[in-house]
Amino acid sequence: MDFKKLKYAAMGAVASVAVLSAADAEAQQVNSTVSVSVDNTLDLVVDNNMNFGEIVALSQSGAGVAATITVNNAGALQAPVNNGGASDGRIEIIDDTAESNTEISISGGAPTAVIDVLLDNVTAPVNNGLAFTLTNFTYNETAGNNNGNVVVSTPFTITLDANGTNVIQFGARLGTVLGTTYTDVAYTGGFDVTFSY
Repeated sequence: MDFKKLKYAAMGAVASVAVLSAADAEAQQVNSTVSVSVDNTLDLVVDNNMNFGEIVALSQSGAGVAATITVNNAGALQAPVNNGGASDGRIEIIDDTAESNTEISISGGAPTAVIDVLLDNVTAPVNNGLAFTLTNFTYNETAGNNNGNVVVSTPFTITLDANGTNVIQFGARLGTVLGTTYTDVAYTGGFDVTFSY
């Protein structure tokens, strides 16, 4: 047997198989979809609405000084501030059982995201044209334990915690208005708080 010829024949067969395999190979393709879900909406719950309780309210006259009372951002009703003059306004607390700050819970946000907060559209408590003033807003946010003064219609920022949540509290000062004869009714106002990324 001629082993040399057999060897060459075998090599030729291998080479032929290799060439045929490469020629017969076909390109294969798959497709991958690309998806994303967007959720820009925070879950907001008003836990408390601001309430100054039940008070005596007498307005100032002439050059008299307004009387004021404050609910701080921690929810504590402060002692009224009365100038004490005959023409000055006067506020006294009758019942503070219902007093509270405004508290808003935030959830469903991106962890540790910075959120813009805007307080505006303030309407001081009013009834039938008789009104108070509502000023000197303050805030406290629990996730970062930050607090400070709020400038109405000027945004400030807070940061959500690792779970995408936070709680923000607001306080404000109520004041008497010159020449107003306050009647024995409930007075209602409000303000808007806007949260955005």
